[in-house]
Amino acid sequence: MLPFQIFVKYVNETADLDIIEPGDCSVISLINDAKKKLKGDPIEPWEKWQLAITLPWNGVRHVLTTDEQLMCCFKEFDRCDKPTIEFELILVPNDMEFPVDLLAWKEGFIGENVPPPEENVQHNGNELLEDVVNEAVEDTATEPVEDIANEPVEDTSTELDEDAASEPVEDAVSDEFDGSEDDNYEVVDESEDDSDVSLVDEGGLDFANPDRCDPDGDDSIVILSSDEENGLTRAARYCRDNQWAPNPNGTIAFEDGQIIGNAKMTRAAVKMYAIQEGFTLKKVKNDKCRYTVVCKNDACDWRLHASCLTDGVTFMIKSVRGGHSMCPRVAENKEATSRWVSSVLKSLIQSNPKGKGKFFKNELQERYAVKVGNQTVYRAKRIVLENLKSDHAKAYAKIRKYGNVIRVMNPGSDVYVALNPDVVSVNPTFFRFYLSFKACKIGFKNGCRPLIGVDGCHLTGQFGGVLLSATALDGDSGIIPIALCICESETTESWTWFLRLLRESLEWEEGRPICFISDRQKGGLAAISKEWPEASNRYCFRHLIANFIATFKNHNINGKLWHAARVANRGCFDEAMAAIRSENAKAADWMMSEPVERWARHGFDPRIKSDHITNNMSECFNSWIKDERDKHVL
Repeated sequence: MLPFQIFVKYVNETADLDIIEPGDCSVISLINDAKKKLKGDPIEPWEKWQLAITLPWNGVRHVLTTDEQLMCCFKEFDRCDKPTIEFELILVPNDMEFPVDLLAWKEGFIGENVPPPEENVQHNGNELLEDVVNEAVEDTATEPVEDIANEPVEDTSTELDEDAASEPVEDAVSDEFDGSEDDNYEVVDESEDDSDVSLVDEGGLDFANPDRCDPDGDDSIVILSSDEENGLTRAARYCRDNQWAPNPNGTIAFEDGQIIGNAKMTRAAVKMYAIQEGFTLKKVKNDKCRYTVVCKNDACDWRLHASCLTDGVTFMIKSVRGGHSMCPRVAENKEATSRWVSSVLKSLIQSNPKGKGKFFKNELQERYAVKVGNQTVYRAKRIVLENLKSDHAKAYAKIRKYGNVIRVMNPGSDVYVALNPDVVSVNPTFFRFYLSFKACKIGFKNGCRPLIGVDGCHLTGQFGGVLLSATALDGDSGIIPIALCICESETTESWTWFLRLLRESLEWEEGRPICFISDRQKGGLAAISKEWPEASNRYCFRHLIANFIATFKNHNINGKLWHAARVANRGCFDEAMAAIRSENAKAADWMMSEPVERWARHGFDPRIKSDHITNNMSECFNSWIKDERDKHVL
């Protein structure tokens, strides 16, 4: 079989691949060589290309998917004595699956669909309805724009680059403390004016009412009889019935007549569609009343036009024309700005704040088949983390109001907030927080053995800190968290503050037995002896063994030590320690240097009626909240 002169055509371009031997090529190599010749780079992993051939002697078109089909094509051309072959390159659209939370890009748009002043609203029902239903007629370049009194006209000559100018992050603390100069502040019932604690954001935005066209969200206006309806109600009904939303699988599609929201939401939705389809936008009209875009590829006939209704706010898609079937996909899409990346990868960046840029770039390629630069990823990461820091600061600013909510909705619970004594009281800052629910206190006092496990774990959020906890076990060995405390670190002062409030919460009577089990944490033992002088104390034997292994590293003795700690009488304990001493006298002396009544079962206070030698209740609680430690304080 003689070699062939190969040409590959794509849209209106043709690549000359020179003379090729049939046995030296394949379908994928022809596609790859043609893509290099036409676009300067090879095919990307997410791109789907096909090779087609139209037989010149009968006009039949075939799509070649295997190398066997390609060889049959060569044989047919050789049999017909045709030394030149012209293939056709076809780009297959990607069937991408978008995440369920695709509407994350809508964050920040809620509450912006503010209607104009009453005097600027047209009440001619016929004119309004005519404008609503006339969605197929595209606005001309001379479309009149409503003159809104005393409203500055935006400069639309240029479009701001979202990457170049970073938007300011809102102030970290928006809800300042207003109160006492005391270091220790007990949350008390608020005055009559403040007793109604609002659970809606202070900014006044109602997040349960998204940007819709229904007037004031009142459905009653659109269920009137036909005789009572007017132009405004018919417009509201049309807006509700034609509200745009993504497809069930998360993809985006547009149709004529869809109501899409305000101008900002319209631009965001069209940008998401451009990234989904892999093309770059070229803006023809872009102001507060009109938005017309086309594909930047001159060979593509896609065009979308949207404009606002007579309310001056709500946008409707007037026309969508053309498609992208013959438009090559753009890998490095300029529509994928850092602000867009921060919206679609927000949860991923928050869960991996120290993740590498390459990890997030690969995620974008896998999800959306789009390439972005390192700087775009870094800027997106900074946007998310700065907003996260702001969220954490706002949570601390609201913690006293949160305490008041608990006291109102759960009477009998104890909540205390301590302010930082080193900061001027004009703008006080958070220092410590204590919480104990009434049900947990009653459950411990009336249904549990008097053994409390105390421990601390680090918080991994924006501002760090330590969470101290007091836990107990019920009759079914279920964990009861009696109280918790958020403080700066594990110190004698913080443990003393926590254990003093714990004693006040439990109202523990003098002479009633109580025992604490801990891992001998810093400051904890001193605080227990100060605030609970009559309480007995135990050491978590697992932590004691860990210290022993660091010193002796003898695993044969470890099992014997556990046996010595678990035996229930003094005679068996002496026999176990004698066996240890015969093997390693220094190890026995090291264990006996610790008070026996704090780690050996036979020496425990019999009034406690609990034989636990480990603080597993606290370790289980710390493990239970492990995934929550990086969240904000509320």
